[in-house]
Amino acid sequence: MHLSYLLRVHNSAMGGGLGLAVEVNEPFRLKRAMEAMRYFGLAELAELMADLIEHDWTVTTPSPGTTI
Repeated sequence: MHLSYLLRVHNSAMGGGLGLAVEVNEPFRLKRAMEAMRYFGLAELAELMADLIEHDWTVTTPSPGTTI
């Protein structure tokens, strides 16, 4: 079961990035995928995903003339 949740989120991320994976997968699927990441020894990846969800990660475009 762990592998199926992990692969669903992985495939979404590979198709459109981690932001898309967070956007298109239901919260319960993301939670299960994070549990699977920890199960497979990917705790840091699980924490990254948790941070993205918690902080409502969005990509913004800088205003013209703004230096990055």
